[in-house]
Amino acid sequence: MKYQTLIFAALLTPLIALAETESLKTFKAGDRVKASEMNSNFSTLESKIDTLKQSVTFDGLDDVFSGTAETEAGGGETTRGFSVEAGVYGAELRGRSTTASTTNTPCTEANGCVINGNRATVTCSSGEQGKLASLLKSPDAKAAFLIVEVIGDCVENQLLVTRGAAFFSKNNAGSISAPKQSNGNNGRAIVCAAAYCHFGNITVNGQFESVRGAILVLQENVTIKRDLTNLYAGEGSFTVIGKNITMSGWIVSESGANIRIYGPGNTAQRVTIRNTDLTARPGNGYLSVGLKADTLIATGGSRVELSNDLYSLEDPTLNLSTSEFEFGGVVVNHGSYLLLGGPSVSVGGIAIGDNSHARLKPHGSFAMTDAPAAGNYPEKGKLSLSQNSTLSLEFSQDISIRSIGLREGTAVNLAPTNNAVLSVTDLGVAHGGKVTANYADRKSMTVNGSLLAYRGAMIQNGVVGLGSSATKNVSQACSFGNVIDFCD
Repeated sequence: MKYQTLIFAALLTPLIALAETESLKTFKAGDRVKASEMNSNFSTLESKIDTLKQSVTFDGLDDVFSGTAETEAGGGETTRGFSVEAGVYGAELRGRSTTASTTNTPCTEANGCVINGNRATVTCSSGEQGKLASLLKSPDAKAAFLIVEVIGDCVENQLLVTRGAAFFSKNNAGSISAPKQSNGNNGRAIVCAAAYCHFGNITVNGQFESVRGAILVLQENVTIKRDLTNLYAGEGSFTVIGKNITMSGWIVSESGANIRIYGPGNTAQRVTIRNTDLTARPGNGYLSVGLKADTLIATGGSRVELSNDLYSLEDPTLNLSTSEFEFGGVVVNHGSYLLLGGPSVSVGGIAIGDNSHARLKPHGSFAMTDAPAAGNYPEKGKLSLSQNSTLSLEFSQDISIRSIGLREGTAVNLAPTNNAVLSVTDLGVAHGGKVTANYADRKSMTVNGSLLAYRGAMIQNGVVGLGSSATKNVSQACSFGNVIDFCD
């Protein structure tokens, strides 16, 4: 695996110190520079670089992905290296003290903590708290990037991770749990701040928090159990959601954070995105992406792109990739943008408002009735637009939506291909609402129930047809001449 950037950053500080303290020739302005002296300096640096490279290794990080590590950390051997001061547990974060309490269990070999180079094994018995926190500040954990196998249930009260570290368990048998709060719910278990934090094949009973530009990777088979927020991302952090990440509660992202979905089989109860980005695209080793949630809310100028538009002449297998997105309800408002598409899209209801724009781009199956119930809002089976919002609906096969409602100043543009047709039971176009299509020489939409058009509504000529049993109420719109196809 390639981690050259991390290695370079880790090596830089010691090399500067070596240049000042070892046998490097220092030159001053006006000095004659001899080739032999320069070559000697380079030889010294190369020797020191080779020594430091041997003490910094990321070997074994694949175990975090698969949980199949066979070589456990052994005792008695330490790795030459350097401590990462930022990894010391006990800073203040957002006004909350995260200092390890005196009741924390020290992480020593005698009580189940073994450190061997950049590998560590931590075994937690019932009720033991703070072993992982103790490990991160241990003088024996000197590796620039620490890979930790968790055995048993390690209880951590706001474990602050500010150094490069990966946590995993074999066969998902290990867990990290926050203490219970007064309401019986687990509290904050892990805070990843300004660091690279990696998790795989593990259960977390409590809240994840990624802040201060941190990179948090939930690689594979991570289960987060908490009734409220499961994953909070903020302060410019970057979070990767890989494969089979199961969250019983909410994903909340704000303050310029970025969340990327790289793999399939991911679930959450609710996803709320405020002034951040949420995107989905297959990552290395994956041919599909997926996310299921009861509700998806994009607000505050957020950008959400959930699709799978891979196409490659060099690697045709990518063109067979799939994606699956399923939401009980989708809400897009306050100047946000949504792209929702792929081979399989299922949504209960969609509400777009307040100067927002959405693109629905199903490549295959599309349903607005089969998704889980999303409560009363947005209404299941209904696509509604309000407050100058717009929608582009791009489809390549026949699809159906029970109800489409356009309020003042909104617009829907239909962009079918392959002569596909959108079937709608009820269509309502209010004052200033517009229905247009890329093609006016054939019907892009068929209304089978009721068509209602108010004064000032506009429906482009030739793009909407009425089914045999459909009814219409368009007298107000006809007085303005903007729905010619339906006026008597």
